[in-house]
Amino acid sequence: MPNTPARSLDTRAPAGRGFPRAFVGLAVVIYAIEIAAARSAAALTHPVVPLAVTFDLVVFVPALYWLLVIRPAGASATRVVAAFMLSLLGARFVLRPDQREYLLYARFLVAPFELALVAYVVVKVRRAARGYRDAGIAADVPERIAAALANAFPYRVVGQIFTTEMALGYYALLSWRHPPHVPAGTDAFTFHRKSGLIGLYSAVIGASVVELFVVHLMVRAFHPRVAWAISAVSALGVLWLLGFTRAIVMRPVLVTAHGAVVRSGVQWMLDVPFATIDRVETGRVPTPARRAPEYLRIGGSGRANALMHLREPVVAVGAYGRARPVRTVSLTLDDAPAFAQALRARGGVDA
Repeated sequence: MPNTPARSLDTRAPAGRGFPRAFVGLAVVIYAIEIAAARSAAALTHPVVPLAVTFDLVVFVPALYWLLVIRPAGASATRVVAAFMLSLLGARFVLRPDQREYLLYARFLVAPFELALVAYVVVKVRRAARGYRDAGIAADVPERIAAALANAFPYRVVGQIFTTEMALGYYALLSWRHPPHVPAGTDAFTFHRKSGLIGLYSAVIGASVVELFVVHLMVRAFHPRVAWAISAVSALGVLWLLGFTRAIVMRPVLVTAHGAVVRSGVQWMLDVPFATIDRVETGRVPTPARRAPEYLRIGGSGRANALMHLREPVVAVGAYGRARPVRTVSLTLDDAPAFAQALRARGGVDA
């Protein structure tokens, strides 16, 4: 099957998530000693004391975390990055303001850590893509990223956030030379051509770009640094919206040999086997209320022209790790009759 939510979302707790008592005990002892050292009289006359405290908290404690927690559990080494960031914060509370000189130097290590983290994620994604290809699974970009990052971080939600943000970055910057994701032997059904959805989002993107420059020029006259900060945030917002819009084009609804893969850009993905589909209605279909339980709407803002009823709830996988059970799906497709015909021909669905 082209997409399998079970592969993209691993709900099992990662190995080694608990903190061994040995590390907790040592960390408490180290912090108690360093607090006493930072508050001692020697710290006022000997500059080496703040240096030693900084080293112990920023380097030694994360090293202990790797040795006592990560290595025995065989967990991802990316957890060291989180431990390092927390250690910087802990050192800031332990050291007095006049003792934080070396802590400022330690912050320069953040950039190399971030670059190493990005490189690690890229390597993991490429390995996952190679594994899918060797197994003959035509998974799309978000599913590849999710599989690569399933156990890469201490908390699953962090990997899910990375998955969505990296997917949006891919669609915004790197997808323009690639066709939509339609694996061989599947039928694709778009939902953006007749609804005007892309035109609407494109107008919003254009207005956001104009607003970016106007606000920058206005604020720059009074606060240049604030103006650049606002512009950077606005540019990221434009990039996010561009990736969101591009994903709608690149991820159409699919009918495969096994069922229907209902997708709405990076918002939602629902893999429905034929055996789970009760019936499909087309035309001017009655739709549930927008916030009705176990109901999912796919497509533009126009009236739905296809309604899929399921025999039992199926979990829809959403952006940023969202998940919800779905039993009724309404779609606003460009060719709803062809979608129903494909379900009848491939799976004998009542449509």
